[in-house]
Amino acid sequence: MSNKCFVCQKKIKIDYYECKYCPSKMFCSNHRYSFAHECVNKDFLDYKERLIKNNPKVYHEKIESI
Repeated sequence: MSNKCFVCQKKIKIDYYECKYCPSKMFCSNHRYSFAHECVNKDFLDYKERLIKNNPKVYHEKIESI
């Protein structure tokens, strides 16, 4: 196993990250997230879309004082 980032080929010393969906690939701190290294897990790629869908904006009505 090489000690370089799979994406940018930056030399990794101690702190490397492994993606559970990309076995036997090491990533630097910049490419540790799934969207940064083009992860093969498609469920992980639409993270932002799922956040928007599952958390709609909530608006409140003005409360008039009595």
